[in-house]
Amino acid sequence: MPLKIIESLGPEWFTPAGFEEDSEPPQFKIRPLSQLRYLEVLNSAYIDKNGEPQLDNEQIVMALRYGVVGWRNVQRSNGTAMPFSLANLEKLPASLLGEIATEIISRSELSEDQEKNS
Repeated sequence: MPLKIIESLGPEWFTPAGFEEDSEPPQFKIRPLSQLRYLEVLNSAYIDKNGEPQLDNEQIVMALRYGVVGWRNVQRSNGTAMPFSLANLEKLPASLLGEIATEIISRSELSEDQEKNS
């Protein structure tokens, strides 16, 4: 049986928890990591009792650098739009960055069927 390679998925919009009901929620355009990047990010992750990876700060930063490709409805304190950049990404609250990184990792994991076919 030939090896079937799963084509990479395109970026999708992610709305953080607590903003789903907003009329213009902040949203982050994230893409799943390639499997090589996924392994790199999870290289030393702690796996909890539920089998979920627990990321340290370095792994969170790596996931964000590789996985966040844009945003919308993110504003400065004066109400003007803040353009997306890695430098501006650093200005977001740490708890939000952790949530985004966790979502990137989640979207990067292969399902059992995908693992069998790859």
